Amino acid sequence: MQKQRKAQTVLEKRSEALKYLTQEQVRALFQAAAKRPVRDRLLLAFAYRFGMRTNELIELLAKAVDSARGEVSIQGAKNGLLRTYTIPRDLKPLVRTYQRERDDSVTQFFTGQRGRLHRVRAYMIFREIADAAGLPEGIGLHSLRHSAAVHALDAGLTTEDVRDLLRHARLASTEVYAVLSQKRRGNYQQRLAESSEVVKIR
Repeated sequence: MQKQRKAQTVLEKRSEALKYLTQEQVRALFQAAAKRPVRDRLLLAFAYRFGMRTNELIELLAKAVDSARGEVSIQGAKNGLLRTYTIPRDLKPLVRTYQRERDDSVTQFFTGQRGRLHRVRAYMIFREIADAAGLPEGIGLHSLRHSAAVHALDAGLTTEDVRDLLRHARLASTEVYAVLSQKRRGNYQQRLAESSEVVKIR
């Protein structure tokens, strides 16, 4: 029992350290990004919709993005899993436009002025858009990965689904996000309250 309490306390402390954006903040971010080049918008979109780490974004190979099949294959960093995802309908036009524009001599999908996109430039792109959206300081590109996880749980996905989305090798790495999803907790509490299988207190 004491071991379980300790594990829960560690989980709660880890969740408090995570910086993620609310849905309103993400909307504001993408509204600000609408004025930017397609590459910048797609960089943020991939970070958010596929929960990608910065390293996964800059290492993503051009051949891993198949617009004809509507799929992207992402190798998880930190011994993460390799997963193939369907490209969401709202991202397909951006992907096709960017593929026509990008420097196809570069192996990586996201390119910069001198070849592959650098990690520092990816961070700067995020901060420039975040500043334009009026988001607070101290939030980086990685916050979109955390936001993807929390919002997916809010949308009703299971922790196993989110583990797959984030390419975690262990489910324990995903459980920290379950602490943050108030909507998920509210939903299951409501289901319990409405269920005839739970004894009601009269």
